[in-house]
Amino acid sequence: MFAIIRYNITCISQDVYTAVGDIEVRASNISGKIVNTNNNIFRIIGTVNEKGIILFNTIKNKLGKIAAVGQITPDGVVEGIYSVNTRKGKYFGFRYEPEEIDKKNESSYQIDFQRNGEKVAGSIIKINKGEFSSVIESTKKIKYPIKGRVLKSGKIIINTIIGNQSKGIAASGKISVEYLNGIYFLDTGEKGKFRGKKL
Repeated sequence: MFAIIRYNITCISQDVYTAVGDIEVRASNISGKIVNTNNNIFRIIGTVNEKGIILFNTIKNKLGKIAAVGQITPDGVVEGIYSVNTRKGKYFGFRYEPEEIDKKNESSYQIDFQRNGEKVAGSIIKINKGEFSSVIESTKKIKYPIKGRVLKSGKIIINTIIGNQSKGIAASGKISVEYLNGIYFLDTGEKGKFRGKKL
């Protein structure tokens, strides 16, 4: 029996978050669903080869024709591009294990987000039974409401709370007793790094 590997996915188009969802990979087959900000559901299927190249099958629904390609890296980061009719966008995500939340984690951390070696935002998270919600504030005073979870594997996952919030962030990294660090994507698709220290 092949193991199921899960990934959360965030889609952006024209610098705005448009959808979030989950996919599962079993052997070389991909399935899952994406829900956009209007609560339309896109059920997706596809394949991934031994090099991590993703090919989503072209899907037609009431909103039109949807197609996507991308790649899964060995460390569990997903990146790619998609199109809905003539509108194009990017998607990205991270591997996760939803049933493995570290409910014993009750820590607090100060986190700095950096891009090109400079601090661009910060936040304080207070973890309660392995989960948290907070607000990231950029140096330009842009606020990103977030939620996140800590897994027993030592992984931390952070996502924007989707709603009327058009701008956002998705991040994944490693957490230890004293420190945490990882990578993030902005709604524009730009990448950066984050690091934190226990309070």
